[in-house]
Amino acid sequence: MAEVRKNTASGARKGKTKKRSQWVSVMYRFRKNKLAMVGFVLFLILVFVAVAAPLLANYEEDAIRQVVKERFQTPNAEHWFGTDQYGRD
Repeated sequence: MAEVRKNTASGARKGKTKKRSQWVSVMYRFRKNKLAMVGFVLFLILVFVAVAAPLLANYEEDAIRQVVKERFQTPNAEHWFGTDQYGRD
């Protein structure tokens, strides 16, 4: 009869394998998914734009200000879609 030997090296590893934490496992799978990474990058861009919004546009000057002389203009080079009753673009 053939003698069957147990592989002691793999048997020892089974009990001593270091398990990943759930967070590390989720991040590993997330990084492997290319579509998830594209979505994450787009999300970071949106967060950056939202945080930097006061630097990008002056709300008081651009959104609230009324310019009476520019009311109801038709589309032109300065106002591509014309202006409304408050002179806003």
